[in-house]
Amino acid sequence: MQSKGAAGQVAERLKKQLLRSGKYRAKIVTDKLSASPFSRVEEYHQQCLEKKGRAFCAS
Repeated sequence: MQSKGAAGQVAERLKKQLLRSGKYRAKIVTDKLSASPFSRVEEYHQQCLEKKGRAFCAS
């Protein structure tokens, strides 16, 4: 898939930097896809940390 926009350009640049670094032996094969639209979740999911605390929301 061909990268589009600034985010795609950044992703390509970072991928090339990683390849040149020699840190990874295998080829990087992650696809870059367009983001899908976000939808708001149910109200009871909103502000979970503030409502119920870290221990509850960490799971």
